[in-house]
Amino acid sequence: MKRIAALAILSTFLMSTQAQATNVLPEAFKGIWNSNCEVTDDIDSIHIDNDAFGYWEKIATVKSIRVISNNEISVELHFADNEGSEWDEKRSYKITEQKLVETIQIPDSIKQRAEIRLRCGKSR
Repeated sequence: MKRIAALAILSTFLMSTQAQATNVLPEAFKGIWNSNCEVTDDIDSIHIDNDAFGYWEKIATVKSIRVISNNEISVELHFADNEGSEWDEKRSYKITEQKLVETIQIPDSIKQRAEIRLRCGKSR
């Protein structure tokens, strides 16, 4: 009986520590991020809000969010640019020391690249 109770507690603990799939963006990620906060309209700027990520000349709507921790998420995004192109990408975001590290999976590749941005303002 003790063994069953211990297994039940362990499985409950493991389920609560796994990443949660949700469509709720943690507040810590919302806002304006850029490599240089003195330049407001910059190619590196990203505006993160509940349902969209605004990049230079393209908008990405949120398809799904997986919360890994209070400071780390994985997001599936649907992009559309000014020229009518559309595509999906998975990206991960991690906040460390008030910096946003965006890891981008290169489509059709095992390669990744990372972008680092500073918090430049709150969400609108």
